[in-house]
Amino acid sequence: MRITTSAIVAAIAVAAPVAGFAKSALISDVYGQDVYDKGQNKLGKIDNIQVDESGKITNVIVGVGGFLGMGEKDVAVPYKQIKWTTKDNKTWMELDRSKDQLKAAPAVDSSGNPKK
Repeated sequence: MRITTSAIVAAIAVAAPVAGFAKSALISDVYGQDVYDKGQNKLGKIDNIQVDESGKITNVIVGVGGFLGMGEKDVAVPYKQIKWTTKDNKTWMELDRSKDQLKAAPAVDSSGNPKK
């Protein structure tokens, strides 16, 4: 199933547990957010979210590379690899990968399927 921008409503709770939040989070806490490496360098932005039949997030589609939207590609990242980090009252999403590793990952389409 694919969640599109029009399907994202603040009242929809994410079924996957999210560290840093009580018991659930809103889709808007994930969709459109920036993802950073461990050095707090921006890797990309979450452009889409894949969910399974039970409604749990399986992958996030991260847009990496490019400049001003040109040359960017989407890659699928397992949601369980995303860590929520809080420092100085700011919460962000962190991934233990480099920008070069994400750029080298296979590209996916907007649904998260491998591009041919």
